[in-house]
Amino acid sequence: DVAMVFQNFALYPHMTVAQNIGFTLKMRKLGADDIKARVERVAASLELGALLDRLPSQLSGGQQQRVAIGRALVREPRVFLFDEPFSNLDASLRVKMRGEVKELHQRLGVTSIFVTHDQEEAMSISDRIAIMHAGRIEQIGTPEEIYEHPMTRYVASFIGNPQIDLVPARIETGPDGPAVVMAGLRVKLPDEPGRFADGLQIDWGIRPEHVRLVDDGTPAKVRMVQPVGPATHVTVDWEGGSLIASTPGFVRLPVGSAVHFELPPERLLVFDRESGRRL
Repeated sequence: DVAMVFQNFALYPHMTVAQNIGFTLKMRKLGADDIKARVERVAASLELGALLDRLPSQLSGGQQQRVAIGRALVREPRVFLFDEPFSNLDASLRVKMRGEVKELHQRLGVTSIFVTHDQEEAMSISDRIAIMHAGRIEQIGTPEEIYEHPMTRYVASFIGNPQIDLVPARIETGPDGPAVVMAGLRVKLPDEPGRFADGLQIDWGIRPEHVRLVDDGTPAKVRMVQPVGPATHVTVDWEGGSLIASTPGFVRLPVGSAVHFELPPERLLVFDRESGRRL
């Protein structure tokens, strides 16, 4: 018993909102009074009560989406399947609708499967996320687990905006334990026997919000500054490549100016270069 909502709302253009919502109940040959009561109850929950006599052509995109959701809700299914239902909506309406869907799920408690290519959408509405790549499930976990503890390089780069910084490097072990080594930088790793092999080719990653701009650290040069309101994304070039540092608030740094950064070792994610798996 699965009710589905798709990217294409697939509303019947010649039917009113009430008729569209109640269509599946009519096909099940429920009584007219029962259909009317269930349609009105669902319409009220989706704030469609005043629109029941309108045709789809008289509705906004968000209202049409709510009608499509109402048509699924009225069936009282055991499972909902949402297949990219917000792809045709503008950015502000997508944010509003994902909040409505999450609130609806919390109220009804019905298992919901939500398919999306939008990582922010997935993070904001999910209890658990399954990330697929090339037909395989890469990782299943809570939004926090997926973001903070990605199991593969693909998952790490898929989740997060701006994307995680990834830099090629190698592992060196010495008297003080293993370290990530690349041009102009050496970062000590936890000394866990057998975890890091000497000479192993890796990609290390760090979230931009964990890159610290400091007075005394690894030298770099500002290439680009992107203020986005709550944060400023600063792209810097250094001997080993480039990084994005995301700092709170507005930061004014001239392009080409000299800066320094540091990487907290506890925030480094180390991925095997060949397999892409996190070590």
